[in-house]
Amino acid sequence: MTGDCVVTPVKLPDRASQFTYSVCTLVTDHRMYRAMVDSFSSRGFTADNSEFLYFDNTDGNGVDAFQGINLFLTRARGRFVIVCHQDIELVDGERVLFRKLMELNQLASNWALAGNAGGYKLGRVSVRISDSSYGENFSSEDFPRQVYSLDENFLVLNSEARLATSRHLTGFHFYGTDLCLTADFLGHTSYTIDFLVRHRGGEALKSTLDNRASRAGGGFEYSRSCLIASSTSRFRPRWIQTTCTRLFLSASPLLNIVLNWKVSLSLAKKFGR
Repeated sequence: MTGDCVVTPVKLPDRASQFTYSVCTLVTDHRMYRAMVDSFSSRGFTADNSEFLYFDNTDGNGVDAFQGINLFLTRARGRFVIVCHQDIELVDGERVLFRKLMELNQLASNWALAGNAGGYKLGRVSVRISDSSYGENFSSEDFPRQVYSLDENFLVLNSEARLATSRHLTGFHFYGTDLCLTADFLGHTSYTIDFLVRHRGGEALKSTLDNRASRAGGGFEYSRSCLIASSTSRFRPRWIQTTCTRLFLSASPLLNIVLNWKVSLSLAKKFGR
């Protein structure tokens, strides 16, 4: 053995859910949001299986995406929590989504996030969408594909994973990446799935959101820099003293070996670390 940990998965009972889905959205345009809800309703997301939750940001960004998602997750009563943009319309329906999520359960019982677009290595993305950038009915490859970031236009969170966004991040960008990172830290996985959404987007809407967010310190570049800076804290090396032992943790396997030798721990204690 080389110190690797072996974890035996334990299947916990499903958390009691009043709905199959909670559909959660930050709203800046009620007309656009109504079209989105009508799209969901016409494709099988009904009052019997879904609840629709939103925060009204029409008078300004009262709640940013990171705050909003955490609040949604405390209130959502669905087995699957859909976090999506107000400017999407569904092409595929509820039966398709449910089937894809059940396939994920069979493939990877530890999945926490699913979406229609994400990245899995430098220069490689996995996308299933209709929009102005990719065109109509675009499909990049076979699905599902394990990814390490997900686009925010359409996200599905498995409520059993008990995820949350990072409280020290703000704005309206990179929360999909933040959720994927958190899922990874907790031992979960993230995937793109073959579920087609039409993302109407619109540069005017994006510019409006970014201009508002920039004034509040939450624009694209600000959120990007905050996410990068947060890695300094997430991966920082540190000494840990528990009530029964002491240890050193870092992102470096070599440091973890050397500084967890008994002599290293003794020296650390001697010099007040």
